[in-house]
Amino acid sequence: METHFVYTSIEKILSNQLNLLFVHQQDLPKVVDLISQAINITFDEADNSISTVTLIARLLVRQQIDFVPTKDPESTGQGPLIGKLIFTSFFAAPSQDQVPFSIYELLAVPFNLDDKRVRLAQMPAFLGIEPKSQQFIRWSKEEAKACDFGQMSSCRETPARRKESQDDCLYQILTDSKLNDCRVEPYPDAVF
Repeated sequence: METHFVYTSIEKILSNQLNLLFVHQQDLPKVVDLISQAINITFDEADNSISTVTLIARLLVRQQIDFVPTKDPESTGQGPLIGKLIFTSFFAAPSQDQVPFSIYELLAVPFNLDDKRVRLAQMPAFLGIEPKSQQFIRWSKEEAKACDFGQMSSCRETPARRKESQDDCLYQILTDSKLNDCRVEPYPDAVF
């Protein structure tokens, strides 16, 4: 195995950038198949704009690296073998009956109110909506940093689903109701 891939993989894992770089290129197809079977998912081969390995890596939620020393060091062509590194990876397995959410990025657009430039306050950066049950998932900018809302949305930590109440600002915006419960904050940036 190429040691620089293992070294790079370990560095990234220790800085919470989960990856599969430690897997040898020849073993990668087998590893992808095993993971796909274990978490019971299939990938559409027609759309290959994102590699299957990248999609699988997005499902990583935790990785652990352990060193297991050998009782008696073995001699190899590259020096003594004093132990083995064990990589343990944990994957999020999506539920087969999980309902899809449509995800939107929200932009609080400034507007004039009483001769002051303001915008709506405490708005989420992203909003997931499940229209049938009217459940919502909100992500702040900070929470969304651990997410990828590209072609296959994935988040390492997803906020709890909730049903918006009628006295909530976001609910009033989505239902085109009068905005009684919305707060505004000054927006000091120039117009142009």
